[in-house]
Amino acid sequence: MKSRSLSVMLCLTLLVGCASKPKLPPIRSGSPISLQVVASAPTEGQAAVRDTTVGESASTGAGAGAVAGALWGISCGPFFLLCAPLGALMVSGVGMAAGAAVGVATSLPQDTVTRLRDRLTQLRQAHDPVEEMRIQLTERSRKHWPLSAEASATRVQVELQNVFLTSTREQRVGLAMQVLVSVRAPGAAIDAAPTQRGYEYVGPLSSLAVWLDDQNDFALTSLRGASQQIALQIVADLASN
Repeated sequence: MKSRSLSVMLCLTLLVGCASKPKLPPIRSGSPISLQVVASAPTEGQAAVRDTTVGESASTGAGAGAVAGALWGISCGPFFLLCAPLGALMVSGVGMAAGAAVGVATSLPQDTVTRLRDRLTQLRQAHDPVEEMRIQLTERSRKHWPLSAEASATRVQVELQNVFLTSTREQRVGLAMQVLVSVRAPGAAIDAAPTQRGYEYVGPLSSLAVWLDDQNDFALTSLRGASQQIALQIVADLASN
């Protein structure tokens, strides 16, 4: 009972933290934008499979209708039916981990970690997450702004920082995606720092057997779901006037 109360308190802390984070500057409807989607250079030692834990620095919150999903790192407790199917979309300030903290160590057996890492590599090779994000963002952005390469356009860069798998003590696995959005106003000085905001999506969890079975489409659905939800939230934030 005590741990359940702690979970609820931590969730509330995450949600309160969301309100204080800086927002991306809204772009007026009909104004041209230059949209660029890139991938970060791989970080040395970056883990492909990570344990989900709750850290003391987990002070950011969930966004875009996925509030219940902020409990993904607390094994969900009484909110399981809400957070398991929905996943979570979380928004953070630059340089901060979104939502629950993620540890680089994992309690899964090493051979299982290797198989999951290979599965993720195969998925990324067959379905480029950068291209998937570009498609999702382009489709949604065109509903609000004309796309242009002119200097008068607001420059929006979306950097795909990481795609990795999360694991729980119950050996349930989900896909997570992290991006960093940078917005530079037209005519801004070259050395002027853009406005930035990080986004992280944590998808629904499933069993090891599902993730290791390359005959089903759960992994692909998770990857596309991550791109769709993040793109939806980015455009919603930029279009809010």
